[in-house]
Amino acid sequence: MFSILGCSDQTGNTVVARVNKEDILLGTLLQRLQEYQFDPSLNSPTHNYELKKTILNELIQEKIILQLAKQNNLKANPIEVQKVLQMTYAEHGTEPKRDELDYIKNKIVYQLTANELYNWVNQDTKQPSSAEMQAYFEAHPEDFIQDEQIRIQQIIVKNKEEAQKVLTELKGNVPFEVLVKKYSILPESSLEGDTGFVGRGMFDEKMEEVIYKLSPNSIAPIIQTEQGYHIVKILDKKQSKELTFDEVKDFIFQNLLQQKKEDTYNQWLEQKILQTNIERNHAILQQNTTIS
Repeated sequence: MFSILGCSDQTGNTVVARVNKEDILLGTLLQRLQEYQFDPSLNSPTHNYELKKTILNELIQEKIILQLAKQNNLKANPIEVQKVLQMTYAEHGTEPKRDELDYIKNKIVYQLTANELYNWVNQDTKQPSSAEMQAYFEAHPEDFIQDEQIRIQQIIVKNKEEAQKVLTELKGNVPFEVLVKKYSILPESSLEGDTGFVGRGMFDEKMEEVIYKLSPNSIAPIIQTEQGYHIVKILDKKQSKELTFDEVKDFIFQNLLQQKKEDTYNQWLEQKILQTNIERNHAILQQNTTIS
């Protein structure tokens, strides 16, 4: 079935798959496999083989997507590629080596090209109607309940003695905002310690156990967490409530539109994959080829 594959003298240039007469090389697969180099389960031959199969399927789909994009004159914007590349440099702090740079750049080009294809396929996708939005709202009431929320100001210091000093000054009518800037060790000091409205689960459990029992404008006793010692003022609270359709219609619109686009694209791509001539060299994957 695949007799012409795997006939290279150089392992990296061995062909592991062919998509519409375009080759996918073993070297490309092994390079992708390096992303899993610290996974101890790679020592298992079975897992190693299954992972290589998964990666090969990813590479095949990527090759198909790039071919489809080329057929429809779609490609990544070079300016956007460079912009994302610069952002990648900034995140890592240093410019990668040449081979790493090529690998990263190819992944960026692929992702931006795939985005272009996705948008092209969906250019005629219909927006959700008002009736569809209303039906979704009525079918998912549990999704539109706003949990109890709380808004606080907080100061975090390193030790209990300093926390007690802050609390004493606060009770002596020194403005909270002044004390935040003077003592707090967290970035919120630039926002006067104001967290804005947040729901349960955003703070340490011990802290939430205290603050949700308090009324607006009250000061909590000193609370110790792994972050340090907290001095907390309750600014406001919102009770749990059911949201109205008008409050969530924009969210529903975007959610349904995204689902329509994904369904349209996935169905289109599945049909294209069925029409694609794909050959795989499973024998190569079963060999003990590993990352270097």
